Amino acid sequence: MTDTIGRAPSEDAWEAFLKALFSPLPGLREMAILELPTWLAHGRDITPLLEMSVRDPEPMVCRAAAIVAGRLRIATPTLLEDLEKKLTSGDDLLKRTIVTTFSRLGITGLPRMIRLLADRDPFIRRFLALTLEDLGEAAIEPLIAALSQEPLRRAAAEVLIRIGQPAVSQVMKLLDQPDRDLQYTAMDILEGIGPHVLPTLIAEIKRGHPRPEEGGEAVTRFGPDAIPELMKALRSSDAGHQCWAAATLVKIGAPAVPALSAALCTESPSVCWLAAKALAQIGPAAVPNLVTILTNPNATVRWVAADILAQIGGEALTSLERLIQEGEAPAREAAIHALGLMGETASSSLPTLTAALQRETDPTLRQALQNTIAKLAAYQ
Repeated sequence: MTDTIGRAPSEDAWEAFLKALFSPLPGLREMAILELPTWLAHGRDITPLLEMSVRDPEPMVCRAAAIVAGRLRIATPTLLEDLEKKLTSGDDLLKRTIVTTFSRLGITGLPRMIRLLADRDPFIRRFLALTLEDLGEAAIEPLIAALSQEPLRRAAAEVLIRIGQPAVSQVMKLLDQPDRDLQYTAMDILEGIGPHVLPTLIAEIKRGHPRPEEGGEAVTRFGPDAIPELMKALRSSDAGHQCWAAATLVKIGAPAVPALSAALCTESPSVCWLAAKALAQIGPAAVPNLVTILTNPNATVRWVAADILAQIGGEALTSLERLIQEGEAPAREAAIHALGLMGETASSSLPTLTAALQRETDPTLRQALQNTIAKLAAYQ
């Protein structure tokens, strides 16, 4: 290629190179294309030759041109358009080479890489997913846009999950979209990224975007992992945030019962009231914890738990009857109170209450039993 070490190739060498590049022999054209980087280093404008070679009908020649374009990071609109057209050639090796070129071009090749996430070739899909993941933040906006296209949605979502935390703020914006499929996809992505997104997600919900309803639905996807952050929100000084947190804990259900039960015993009156309301809405799953709270030394706490059990109703009867038969005096009194509040639902407990009255010696408890029996007898 060079006449002597350090000397630029002669014009004769250039003419010989061009002759090879335009040869009728595909192998010779391929070899010539692979020399293009050397000619670029010596100041020759190789872009038109590279664009021409990309359009070559022989796959081996086009592959060589794609390789050189990727190595040299040459990405003219014409070259990119022609490379994309070659993707339909049916030659898998050529296709994979072009995809590799797009990956080498980085941000410039982004739109085309994203369109190929739905390709039938699993190698191409995996390769591009890794490439887009490596691009990180630069790939987020185009990937978010791709979520609107059903054929690309799943693949784009998987890449966003792998990108992780940097994608969270953009993904959260989708929760405000009117398209429910897009909302669910955003929830899937946030869940896939992991529970560490919860502080950011809940902070944004407090600011109003995403909306509380859709935001709460996203938070519940994390199940028990969301409870610590929701309990922090329940202790907020903002009543709206407190109510939202309580409603979201209800949606999580049984796993939230221990934390809500603890709040019932230890928190401020407003938090205690919200926790009580949430436990009543959770229902039967809360009964064992609430029955345990009936043994709490604080009478107010016992009475709150009794009120909740009364709201839960029939599912609490067996546990309350057992406590009346076996519990300590303060717990028995609270259980009797709960049955009295239930009304007709607790009328089946009259035999238990009557038997307890026959053996009870404590005047306060006897009076409580008599009052409850009188209430329930009215439903017989």
